[in-house]
Amino acid sequence: MIITIDGPAGSGKSTAARKAAARLGTAIQRVRAEQERKRLLTQVEYEQARLRTTLEQMPVGVVIAEAPSGRVILANHQVQRIWRHPRAECSTIEHLMEHEGFHEDGAAYAPGDWPLIRSLRTGEAVQDEEVEIERGDGARGTLLVSSTPIRDRQGRILAAVTSFHDITTRQRLEQALRRSHDTLEKRVRERTAELAKANQELRSLASELSLAEERERRRIATALHDSLGQNLALAKIKLGLARRRDRACSARESGAASGAPTADTQRGVSLSDSGVADRHLDEVRGLIEESIAFTRSLTFELSSPLLYTVGLEAAVERLAEQMQGRHGVQIQVVDDGKPKPLDEDMLVLFFQSVRELLMNAVKHANATRVTVTLARGETDVTARVEDDGGGFDPSAVGFPVSGIGEVGDPTDGFGLFSIRERLGHLGGRLEVQSVRDRGTVAVLTAPLGDTPTEGEG
Repeated sequence: MIITIDGPAGSGKSTAARKAAARLGTAIQRVRAEQERKRLLTQVEYEQARLRTTLEQMPVGVVIAEAPSGRVILANHQVQRIWRHPRAECSTIEHLMEHEGFHEDGAAYAPGDWPLIRSLRTGEAVQDEEVEIERGDGARGTLLVSSTPIRDRQGRILAAVTSFHDITTRQRLEQALRRSHDTLEKRVRERTAELAKANQELRSLASELSLAEERERRRIATALHDSLGQNLALAKIKLGLARRRDRACSARESGAASGAPTADTQRGVSLSDSGVADRHLDEVRGLIEESIAFTRSLTFELSSPLLYTVGLEAAVERLAEQMQGRHGVQIQVVDDGKPKPLDEDMLVLFFQSVRELLMNAVKHANATRVTVTLARGETDVTARVEDDGGGFDPSAVGFPVSGIGEVGDPTDGFGLFSIRERLGHLGGRLEVQSVRDRGTVAVLTAPLGDTPTEGEG
């Protein structure tokens, strides 16, 4: 190896080379630093673009603001959709929070109360705070707001990120669901109460029906005893007297023929009145006729033969005549003249219902005039019973305000509730409208039967 040592002139050249090399090294470092800076800048831009794209795809509004200025670094498009004002106006959090906000208790937010500002100023982390806001268009909405600070390695707050989850629609749906649930519960309670009431009414009705049946048995037994039984007993006595008179007359005639006195002539009994036996027989005949009339009347009350042989119209007319004669109330029957075919069960119940309505008008309403209108429609038969009696207030006695319900003596087991329930069971209905001191109108409706009644071709 050969080493050359330059003199002073060579030393100058070496120094210049060293300086040139140093400058070259510095330039290379600068180039490398610039390349690294550009690489890092590209990477940052890529990360920012990826972050921005990610945030834009999120269904919630996201805002990143720097500390301590509050300048908005990033806000996705959901912020504009939620707050309903342009993102260009969201350069600072003051712009973003310029609309009113309200706590759950209704108190307004103070400027420093917003979660994002609290995170920037105090480092508070807020999770799902419910805020009611006034949007840019004046509409109200409800948000779930979360906010958290971003710190450096020394723990200093650099920025804060906040998210806005618009739950307005969900909250409205929840409120609607709660209202529907409350309404459903209310209806269930009301329906349960109605069913309980109906069950109680049905139990009371069953009990009243049993008692009414017993009362009807007692009434029939009393009527048979007081009228038919007494008539038959009296007729027996009269027949016995007539027979005794007849025997006495025969004995007298025999004694007169033989000349021997009889026991009656010895007691002073006059046997010359031959008309006594005839009078007793006439009385017996009268009692029998009265018993026959009573039996016919009782038979009609129990089950009108006219209902089966002639039809509904004739049975109602006969019923009106009997009740008018018995109670002194003017009862008019108006018929449209059309055949009214009803199934047998409905026919019986329909007639019984008309009779019950007339009894209500006469006994309970103290009516002086009653009109019964029978009519046939396309699909049903109606009986309208209208009286000029005292009427009643439906709401005052626990019936529907519309006036459709029950009237009459509440102790009567065959009240209108009974009529309505029994008619409803067979597809009919009862409607009652009544005003106190202005009378009552009751309308019975029954579906037409499949089998024609007498007189219908």
